[in-house]
Amino acid sequence: MTANFDDPVVKARVVRALLILTPFLVIGSYLFALLQNASQPIAFLLAGLSAAMSLGTAACIHWLGSASRHVATAVIVIVAILSFLTRR
Repeated sequence: MTANFDDPVVKARVVRALLILTPFLVIGSYLFALLQNASQPIAFLLAGLSAAMSLGTAACIHWLGSASRHVATAVIVIVAILSFLTRR
């Protein structure tokens, strides 16, 4: 099921849901990192990255609408290339 992000009502609902869920995502990712014995600075880093991804997705959907799918695909490709190049 895909959402039509050109519809202002759908776009507003998705962005609002992302903004509401961001604090829970940050707390959950921080606690999950600590549960897996990550050091506290790494847990903060992961929590910050999860917040940045959630807020970035909300901003992308808000500003670009349906074109945000192309931006998300480009980000996924860039992250995959970077992880491939920096693997051990």
